[in-house]
Amino acid sequence: MTHRDDIDGLRAVAIVPVLLFHAGVSRFSGGFTGVDVFFVISGYLITGLILSNIAEGKFSIAHFYERRVRRILPALFFLLICASIAAYALLMPDEAREFGRSLFATMFFSSNVLFAKQTGYFQNPAEMKPLLHTWSLAVEEQFYILYPLTLFFITRYLRKQYAVVLLSALGLSLAFSVWDVHFHRSVSFYSSAARAWELLLGGILAVGLIPALRHRMLANSLATIGVVLLAGSFLFLSGSLPFPGLNALYPTVGTALIIYSGAQNKTIISKILSTKPFVFIGLISYSLYLWHWTLIVFFKYYSLRQLSGWNVAAVISAAVIIATLSWQFVEKPFRGKRSLVQSRKFLFSGAAAGSAIFVLIAGVFFLTHGLPARFNQQVLRLLASKNDYWAKREACMDRICRVGDNRAEPSFILWGDSHAGAIAPVFEQIATSNHVSGFVAFSPACAPLVGLKRYDEDDLEKCAGFNKSVLEFIESSIPKEAAMGRNGAALCFSLAIESNQRTMRDSRVF
Repeated sequence: MTHRDDIDGLRAVAIVPVLLFHAGVSRFSGGFTGVDVFFVISGYLITGLILSNIAEGKFSIAHFYERRVRRILPALFFLLICASIAAYALLMPDEAREFGRSLFATMFFSSNVLFAKQTGYFQNPAEMKPLLHTWSLAVEEQFYILYPLTLFFITRYLRKQYAVVLLSALGLSLAFSVWDVHFHRSVSFYSSAARAWELLLGGILAVGLIPALRHRMLANSLATIGVVLLAGSFLFLSGSLPFPGLNALYPTVGTALIIYSGAQNKTIISKILSTKPFVFIGLISYSLYLWHWTLIVFFKYYSLRQLSGWNVAAVISAAVIIATLSWQFVEKPFRGKRSLVQSRKFLFSGAAAGSAIFVLIAGVFFLTHGLPARFNQQVLRLLASKNDYWAKREACMDRICRVGDNRAEPSFILWGDSHAGAIAPVFEQIATSNHVSGFVAFSPACAPLVGLKRYDEDDLEKCAGFNKSVLEFIESSIPKEAAMGRNGAALCFSLAIESNQRTMRDSRVF
C-alpha cells in the first residue's frame, strides 16, 4: 500500500470532535463518533497491510503483532506511567482502587468489558474514570486476534472469496448491533461484536470489492457526501440516541466514502486533508487520543469543577503539546527502520515486562483498597462516612416505603432520585420524633418528572413507569387534609403537580 496523506488528515477530522466532545463543547454533541472514524480507518489500513504481506509471502502472526506492539504500547505505557503517578497523588482510596481495576483491564485489552459492567459511556460516573477511553483500544485488539488469520485462510484456502466472508461477517455484526442497542444500550456501546462491522467496512474497501472510481467529478461528489455525513454525525448525533446501531452508519459510511473517493483520484477533499495542519494533527492523533481524556478527568478531579472557558483551551493546549512530545520521542523511536529496539524477541520481552509491572501496580491499588495509608486518620474517618447509608436504602430503592410512626395516618411523601434516598433518614427521624408517618419513594437517576425517559439506560421506560406508579399512589393513598405535626410545624412543602392534564392539589409532595 502506498502512503496516503489524506488518511493522516482524516485522522485529524476524527480526533478533533472527540476532543471537543470530551471537553464539554456542547455544539459537538456527536463528537464521540470520531472513534467510529478511527475504526474504519484502522480496518482499511490493517487489511491492506496484511494482504500486501500475504501477496509478498512475508505474512506471519509474529510480524503482525510486532507492528501492533510498536504502534500501540510505547505511547500507552508512557500515559499509564503518568496516570498511575497522578492517581497515587490525587485519587481518594475508592477511586484509586477502581483505577487499579481499570489499569489491570487495560493491560489485557479488556477494559471495554469492565466499563460495560460498571457504567454507560454517557452516564455521569463515566466522566471520572481516567482510563475510560481505552475501551476503543480493547475493541480493536479483540478484533485483531482472529482477523489476520481469517484473511490468510481466505487467501490460501477459499480462493480469495473475500466478498462472501467479509460481507457476511459485516452483515451479522451490523444486525447484532442494531438489535443489541435496543435491548442492552449501555453494553452495546462497548461491545466488540457490535463494533466489528465498522472495522470490516474499512477492510472491504481495502480488498477492492468495490470497483475503483474513474471519474473525478463522481469522486468529488462522493467525497462531499462523506464530509456532510461526518459533519452531521459530529453536530447532530448525541448520547440520547441509540448508538452504535443504525446511527453509526452516518460516520462510518461518511468515512468510507472519503477513503474510497480518494483512492484513485485527488479530490478537493483529499487535497484539503493532505495539507500540513491536517496531516500533523493526524500524526499525533493516537497520543492525543490517549492523553486528552486523562488530562480532562484529573483536571476536573483536582479542581472540583467542569471545564469551561479558558479551562477548555488550557487542557486542549496541554494535550496537544504532550501528544506532540509523545509522538516525537515515544512513538517514532520504536517504529521504522531506525527503531531503538530492532530485535523482535527483545521487543516482546520488554512489552511483557512492562505489562507485568503495570499489572503489579494495578494489584497494589486494588488489593490495598486504594492505598489508604497515603492519608491521615482525619481524612480516613471522613472517607469512612461515605458508606454510612440509610439502613433501609436497599429495601426501599425503586419502591414506596412507609416511614415514621406507623400509628399515625400518612401525611407526606418524599419522592425523587438518589438525592431523595440520601435525605430519607432525616425525614424518617423527624417523622418518628414528631409522631408523624409518611412514605419515601426514590429511584436512582429518576428525577420526579412525569414521562421521564433515560436514554442512557438500557430500560428507557423505567423512570416513566416508576414515576407514574408514584403519582397513582399519591392520588389514591395520601389524604388531602393531613396533620403536619405538633404545633403546626410543617414537615413538607405543598407542591402542585400537573399530570395528564389533571392538577393534583393539596397533596404534600417533595
